[in-house]
Amino acid sequence: MGWGVVEDRLGRSPPGTVKLSDSDQEQNFGGPTSNLKKRGNVVLQPQPSDDPNDPLNWSQGFKIANILVIAFGSAVSNALTTMVQPGIKPMAEKFGVTEGPISSWVINSLAFWTSLASFFVVAGSDVWGRRPFYLAGILILTGCNVMAYAATTFPILVVARTLTGLAAAPIFSLATASVSDIFFVHERGIFLAVWGLAISSGGTVSQIITGFLIDAMGVESTFLFASIILGVLFIIAYFVLLESAYFKPRVTSAFSRSDNPVEDEEDLFPTEKVGVEVPVKRTYRQNLAVWNGRLSDMGFWAGAVKPLGMLTSPIVAYSALLSTVLLILLAGVPTLVTIVIGDAPYSLSPSNIGLTNIPLIFVGLIAGPTLGFLSDAVTRMMARSNGTNPGVAEPEFRLVLLLLALPITVFGLVGMAMSMDERGSLSWIMVWNSVILFGSLAGTQTSVVYVVDAYAKSSAQAFVTINGIASLVSFVGIEPLINWFMASGPMVVLSVVASAQVVVAVGAIPMYIWGKRIRAWYSRASWAQKFQNV
Repeated sequence: MGWGVVEDRLGRSPPGTVKLSDSDQEQNFGGPTSNLKKRGNVVLQPQPSDDPNDPLNWSQGFKIANILVIAFGSAVSNALTTMVQPGIKPMAEKFGVTEGPISSWVINSLAFWTSLASFFVVAGSDVWGRRPFYLAGILILTGCNVMAYAATTFPILVVARTLTGLAAAPIFSLATASVSDIFFVHERGIFLAVWGLAISSGGTVSQIITGFLIDAMGVESTFLFASIILGVLFIIAYFVLLESAYFKPRVTSAFSRSDNPVEDEEDLFPTEKVGVEVPVKRTYRQNLAVWNGRLSDMGFWAGAVKPLGMLTSPIVAYSALLSTVLLILLAGVPTLVTIVIGDAPYSLSPSNIGLTNIPLIFVGLIAGPTLGFLSDAVTRMMARSNGTNPGVAEPEFRLVLLLLALPITVFGLVGMAMSMDERGSLSWIMVWNSVILFGSLAGTQTSVVYVVDAYAKSSAQAFVTINGIASLVSFVGIEPLINWFMASGPMVVLSVVASAQVVVAVGAIPMYIWGKRIRAWYSRASWAQKFQNV
């Protein structure tokens, strides 16, 4: 029982358990590890094939360029949601509606529609690859924002925003799959943190820019500006976002104890195979093809349903619960702050409301890389000093970061409640908003990386499920949250949210202790196979 993680009853290591470093106890895993490919002392997981077209064999520079384009696209995707937030009041006045419908249908509904479309996008990407969906999504987003710019009635605007949410699904929901496609386990934490940083920064930076645009050119100008950015992004994505999905057999990592039979030792500890023909490397021009037909034998409709089935995994279900609470913080609290500082005694203009996001940018710039580094460093450290299985890392090690996220988030919520209740200075509201953001980012980082490590092959489906539930609750709940906030005040509302955060975070304790046993049970359950293999 290394670091308090309870072993499987049968002594087998389930999917997600990987060996990250050498040790003197290789015999405990049923075979030698000297033939495994490494980077320094770190064993590469998953093991890259000898195929030069395997995305795991891409140069590190091209991998980084790939994830940076995806991260920027995700940042723009999130910006499309939040960019009109400084202009809630002007938009409500322009279309003759109240702030509630603007918040629900123009801002928060996008996450729901993105999550809904993601079920089909992820399934399609497992059949036809990631590239066509990335490019089609960005192109459609460009047109949707032109439509929103030209909207003259609220129903037309809602239709444009609905289509925007649907079209944003590829660039947002396939990011975790792309990270799993091209990066090794020991690298995923930092690059998922970069992606998370981009999403957070996109939401905050966009509000600063659009605040001035709204003051100078009207709220509709935000959509025109977004369409220009998306047009440029499409050109860059065409040349950088090559196909990363790889469906050929590849060595994966699963280690068995020596007191149990190992049926496929050659797969666990691969050696060089003589006579195996290495495929010819595709040219860059060939890789620019947008459509390559069917790339796998996976079923589309089965893949579309698979994310819902993954809720039967306690790990996915818990991560969905954690992400739901965190999304309420990331989406609900900024909306409440915007409403509060737009009214007396603050009465800020849209441009000034946008400027209040400047501290959040710095928080994101600091938190993203720091949390990613901590997540990977803690996992490597715990793997090296794993008393039961030296060198072996468990996905449950990622949950340790909640020890940082929980107290910071609760502290920020309590401080925000007191400042709003007493109509304290604007500076303190900005401070507490920054504290809440840092804690929320730490929690989100933990939730995402935990699931990616536990279900690397199904990370996109798991992410769709988690984000879908969180977005649905946010979409349905934000308007009632605003009404509750107006009726009961900040102290009651934010205290309840803080309490919910504590309850959900404490649930990580049993997940940490028995998570490995749960993964093993789920991987063996015959009824669960249909959700793990499509």
